[in-house]
Amino acid sequence: MIVVFAAAGALIFGTADSAETSRIVVDDSVCRSLVVHEPDPGVEYQPGVDVYGRSVAPADLPGGQRLDLGDEIAIPLIVDLAQRFPDRLAEAGLDLKASLGTLTIAGDEVRFDGAPLDDSLVDAIAALCAGQRDDR
Repeated sequence: MIVVFAAAGALIFGTADSAETSRIVVDDSVCRSLVVHEPDPGVEYQPGVDVYGRSVAPADLPGGQRLDLGDEIAIPLIVDLAQRFPDRLAEAGLDLKASLGTLTIAGDEVRFDGAPLDDSLVDAIAALCAGQRDDR
């Protein structure tokens, strides 16, 4: 039996026979489209140096305020339906604000209603592609 999944625009084929274990195969064109970022040596940020290696003045100015935002920032995502659809929802005195969820930023992680916003699906497909290359 052959099972076909379409995930994030990728074609993933799964095969299952009673005699062998299940195997997932990603189409070669999908594997070629996945680009793994490998930065050139020496491109990391270096304070006080421009892209040509010349010294630059620091961007920190004296007298500025430092805000203590804590470890986590939660941003409620709300849409005002009365403002969006004034012709249809012109009822006076109604609170028509709908909560879409909460965007939370903690360090370098962003979450929407607790679920991470990342490329975990793309990472999983890339791992399958790497496994296919190793099998050849």
